[in-house]
Amino acid sequence: MTMLFKMYSRAYQGIMKSTAHLLNWQPPTVMNCVGCIDRLAPKLTEENIKKVLIVTDEGIVKAGLLDKMLDSLNEENIFILYIKAQWRILQQKI
Repeated sequence: MTMLFKMYSRAYQGIMKSTAHLLNWQPPTVMNCVGCIDRLAPKLTEENIKKVLIVTDEGIVKAGLLDKMLDSLNEENIFILYIKAQWRILQQKI
């Protein structure tokens, strides 16, 4: 790494650190209860969340564990970006 690139990187990090408080960061909401899948879509609508990212693997999809949740999100007109991850690729990245 050249010295110029290191200086650029440090300046960028400093600017991001000093301006991060201006961004609208929201703490995550954890739903851990019986029947929380039924409550998820209405909660997202209440919070005015219109887009959801779901990352899962093929085994979860084949088992049908997402079907009920995806149906309830579709009923509330929430846009779903759905990614099926491959375990081998994840292992290489880690």
